[in-house]
Amino acid sequence: MTQPFQYIRLNGQLKLYATKGCADQLRKVHGISIEILQNELVDGMIMVHARGTTPDGRTDEDIAVVPMRKGMDGVNDRMKAITKAKRRLTLSICGLGMLDESELATIPSRAIEQVAPTQEVRAVLEAPAKKEKPKKKPRTVAANKKAMVKVAASFAEAGITDAQLCDHLEIDSAEQFTEEMQKELREIFKRVSRGQYPKGLEPMVACSDDPPPPPGDEMAGVE
Repeated sequence: MTQPFQYIRLNGQLKLYATKGCADQLRKVHGISIEILQNELVDGMIMVHARGTTPDGRTDEDIAVVPMRKGMDGVNDRMKAITKAKRRLTLSICGLGMLDESELATIPSRAIEQVAPTQEVRAVLEAPAKKEKPKKKPRTVAANKKAMVKVAASFAEAGITDAQLCDHLEIDSAEQFTEEMQKELREIFKRVSRGQYPKGLEPMVACSDDPPPPPGDEMAGVE
């Protein structure tokens, strides 16, 4: 994902080179420790000598030489020399005999041509594209009707009729009952179960036209 390797065309030949982050990742992956043995200014040149050690005891050494400029440029040159020595040493101890990005500055620009990676290389270097989830097929009419019957049975226990539900959803039949409507009624039923009835979904109370039965003998004389 960080693309530690890139391609260039050097003197007409395709070359693989290590980018800035390559050596840092290699040292972490392989547990390589580095010791700076020399960091001196010799004849206007910064010379850095580094030694690397792997966990199994293998060692390797390498050097980097960078011209020393004046002022702040000279400070940057010192950092560049140390970094270059560490990168060269890391690639060497890991058995990667290839160019480091810092060495490209020493090659004439006319000899270098940046090359875009091929499709096969991009497939390895680039992060895989996220697969889109397949779209869910719409529910069938029969499934809508079945879901409506099930939901209506729950509301019927609270005294709310099928007609009230259809009026609330503005549909004519259970075949028009959609998944979105089902989610809406699921939230409404939570309120209904707490005794909070939305307008139009109040429970229907059955009333009887028959007169109440007369009081029994035990109620005689009771006003």
